[in-house]
Amino acid sequence: MRIMKRKSHTQEHRTLAREQRWLLEEKYGGATGVAFLSDCERLERGEPIDYVVGWSEFLGCRIDLSERPLIPRPETEWWVEKTIKIFNFQFSIFKKSPLYVLDMFAGSGCIGLAVLKHIQNAHVDFADVDRSCLAQIRKNAELNCVAPERYRALRSDVFQAITGRYDVIFANPPYVAEGTAGERLAPSARDFEPHRALFAGADGLDYIRIVLRDASRFLAPRGLLAMEFDDTQADEVVGLLAHSNLRGSMHPDQYGRARYLLAATKAD
Repeated sequence: MRIMKRKSHTQEHRTLAREQRWLLEEKYGGATGVAFLSDCERLERGEPIDYVVGWSEFLGCRIDLSERPLIPRPETEWWVEKTIKIFNFQFSIFKKSPLYVLDMFAGSGCIGLAVLKHIQNAHVDFADVDRSCLAQIRKNAELNCVAPERYRALRSDVFQAITGRYDVIFANPPYVAEGTAGERLAPSARDFEPHRALFAGADGLDYIRIVLRDASRFLAPRGLLAMEFDDTQADEVVGLLAHSNLRGSMHPDQYGRARYLLAATKAD
């Protein structure tokens, strides 16, 4: 998640002006009008530019945001790209066989769509409990020309409706601690993005606990779990991992902060 950083009035003005210029070119082709001015007012109220423009980019995929899912983050893009490269290398032997992937807490579907774009033999199951997110995933699959036989959109509360085993499980769960929104989130995230996709109990670890407890039952032999967490939670995640049926390691984001976990099932 984006951490809130206080900006001076001058910095905020410059950011707003930059966003307005980008909005004008990207959404309106440089032509001002009533709709553009209305969108400028949305920006002035603090609404994220991604929602106002209506889409975001993620590893070469165009991610429609019309259902207002969680906006894809640069940190997520970073570790997903790293993980995709691992599987393109390690699983090159599977070029003629499907690579089965689960995108949990899928939201907009950005992670699974990037997998489908960059791993030719991948099949992705997108899982989310929110029906609007499932609708968003289907929109984005069509927008990115994904063949219907390469994916499924499943309504599932974590693993509740999941069956079978996967070569890779991607998980970007909610992980903000309730009561810390003012400290950990930028106002644009706190005020406009879906709280269900952000908050996870008093310590922010409610869903992470479930994933680490249950993921091994859904991983194929030599399968891998790739999961995002907040950099302030690294010690707690290490402790939870140690008491799970998984073994793995922490990895940094582009800013050098511990941000994601790669883990596999412990050998019997």
